Amino acid sequence: MFRSKINWKLQPRRHVRLLQQVLALSLLAVALFSPLPVAAKTTVALPFICAPPKDPTVTVQIMVDLDSAYVYGAANWEKGTVGRVLKWECYDVVGRSRNLEWLLIPFGESKAWIRYGSMRIKGDYTVLPIMDKVVTQAALIKQLPQGLPYITYRHRYLYQAAQKVGRDARMVTVIGDCNSEYAVYMGRFAASGYDIRSDPALTTTVRWFTESFSRTSLSTRGSFNASMAFDATWSDPRQCGGDEGPLACELRVSKASILVVAVGTGDQHDWRLFGANYRAIIEYALSKGVLPVLMTKADALDSLEGGAPPDYINNVIRSLGIAYGVPVIDFYLATRALPNNGMLIERNDAQKITNSFHLNEQGMDMRMLMTLETLKAIAGR
Repeated sequence: MFRSKINWKLQPRRHVRLLQQVLALSLLAVALFSPLPVAAKTTVALPFICAPPKDPTVTVQIMVDLDSAYVYGAANWEKGTVGRVLKWECYDVVGRSRNLEWLLIPFGESKAWIRYGSMRIKGDYTVLPIMDKVVTQAALIKQLPQGLPYITYRHRYLYQAAQKVGRDARMVTVIGDCNSEYAVYMGRFAASGYDIRSDPALTTTVRWFTESFSRTSLSTRGSFNASMAFDATWSDPRQCGGDEGPLACELRVSKASILVVAVGTGDQHDWRLFGANYRAIIEYALSKGVLPVLMTKADALDSLEGGAPPDYINNVIRSLGIAYGVPVIDFYLATRALPNNGMLIERNDAQKITNSFHLNEQGMDMRMLMTLETLKAIAGR
């Protein structure tokens, strides 16, 4: 057996030093791992800034308390989202769910459900009528808007050629920003947030592209801009290769034959580079046998915040559509006839109105209609 050669009896000072070191290390560990004292939290009540309801029978109002929240077509998660509301927005409340978890509010020309907890509330909502069975529908758009593209033989040829290189004729996808996120664009239609009874012929189009409305694009996210299309930093690592950008990844995974290109809002400060970045998106889509369908934007952030000439980015989109011979949905033109040009009225934390860019319900309806009408003309279905 191993024996220590140290005579501990002859080294009492070493015992003392060892004990001192152990004690010092113990004190250091306590200092490092003990929680620091935390100052008592103070809750600052946000003001309820809503104007009194115009309807004297309304007794309950809400003010959105989050930066943004989704609203739903029914009082459950399964029905799906039909739109978005923003911080500081005010709504009258016309009903509630039996379990008090959902409130029914007017939303554009229809109604929508919002989850309790995402708002400040004024009035006793527990006495409101129980309306669990209310499933909302978007209002009908009575006539076709301006800005729909004229679909040519070349456009249809590119769509048909996509199928010959293995592309899915029934799949359309999108590259875009917050206004193109699944919950407020393709998925909104899947959640019955848009009513196609305004044009019964669209029923065939919807059936043909039905799978497109049930998947989330890998090249769409909030604040997305044209320069991010090929930047692998923004790709989903679970589905994309290490150096594969969002656009390449989405076109590979979806096998889409049509790509709606809906970027530009997030390029307001990089508008000088927008043309080159946007051109690269078009050329990449065409190189993969995909028909790009370009879409202008409803906002004017590039001129209001970036200092660009008026309508600069939209004019670039229009001119590139002509140069490459691909369809352009002029969404900007169509939204000029909508309330607030199809956009929500937005406020900052100082409650001052800021430059709008999120779409309101009428803007989302118009966008869906223009998309479906364009797909119908391209596919001939």
